[in-house]
Amino acid sequence: MIAVAGMFVSALLAATAFIRSKRATANSYAAEVYGMTSASHRRFAVFSLVFLLLFAAAWLKPGLPATPLLAVYAVAAILYGSSFLRGATEEDV
Repeated sequence: MIAVAGMFVSALLAATAFIRSKRATANSYAAEVYGMTSASHRRFAVFSLVFLLLFAAAWLKPGLPATPLLAVYAVAAILYGSSFLRGATEEDV
């Protein structure tokens, strides 16, 4: 069940990152301050697709551990998602 959940989440985030890579502009705050450019979004989309394949392998071969994969992917997804949460503030820290 963990592998199926991982496949779903990684597919969803890969699609989101791919869409964001098409919409990212070079002049946006995220690109200038955080370095979240189109290339950054494409790299995360590829990373998510790799994890999608790893989760699929864990689902097809039950001996492969899916829980550590999900833990690593969850940390990466949190870091990717947090790049959008801070937003523009009045002062740069």
